[in-house]
Amino acid sequence: MLSRTTAFHSFEEALDFVQTLILDGTPVVLPIANGATLRRQSDPIGAGMAMLLDAFLAKRYAPDGFEQGDGFRVYRYKPFDEPGDRPSTQ
Repeated sequence: MLSRTTAFHSFEEALDFVQTLILDGTPVVLPIANGATLRRQSDPIGAGMAMLLDAFLAKRYAPDGFEQGDGFRVYRYKPFDEPGDRPSTQ
C-alpha cells in the first residue's frame, strides 16, 4: 500500500503528489487536512476533492472509502478491478 504519513494542507500539493505517482496496482492512502485549501482559500464546495478524484480516475483508480482522523481524513483509493469498472459518464 502506498501511503503518506502527513496530511496535505492544500489541494494543489495533493494533486501534484497524485499526478506524479507511478501506480502499479497498489492501493493508495491519502491524508487530507480538514481545512485543506484551494488557491489559498477554503474550499466549501469540494472542488479540490473533485480534482483529486479526477486525477485518480485518470490513473484507473477508484475511491475505496475514508476514515476520519483528528483534524484530517484518510482517503483510500484502489485500482479498478476490471477494464469496464470505470464509472459511466452518461
